[in-house]
Amino acid sequence: MTHETRRAHSRAVSFDAIGVVIRHVVRVGKLLDGEVTYVNISKGDHYAVAYISPKSLEKLTGGKPFTSAGLTNVWVEVNRQGQVLAKEQQKNTAQPNVAHVAGMIVNKTQTPFAPLYYDRYEEIKGTR
Repeated sequence: MTHETRRAHSRAVSFDAIGVVIRHVVRVGKLLDGEVTYVNISKGDHYAVAYISPKSLEKLTGGKPFTSAGLTNVWVEVNRQGQVLAKEQQKNTAQPNVAHVAGMIVNKTQTPFAPLYYDRYEEIKGTR
């Protein structure tokens, strides 16, 4: 399962690093937290992607099949040095007060898809 967000930056600024905080809520009452830091970012349209492995979904759902109906909402926050630059969400709802689970959302370099579309996505910090 992936979630991709695209945001055009209208400012004439080059960012050295941008952090992307991604939160997915699955209906089993868990808020999955993840963070990816991109570096060497220029002006223009940018893409970010995050993954949840099939084994992680299986663990969350207790082995039951997962469908898109099991995804309550997705929140994405883009920030630089603690300042929020942009926020996106799938549905206009507040984040629920449910248990947070870290470590289940991974960046592209942590998946078998790492070599694919290398020119579409920004460089991830620590992957040189």
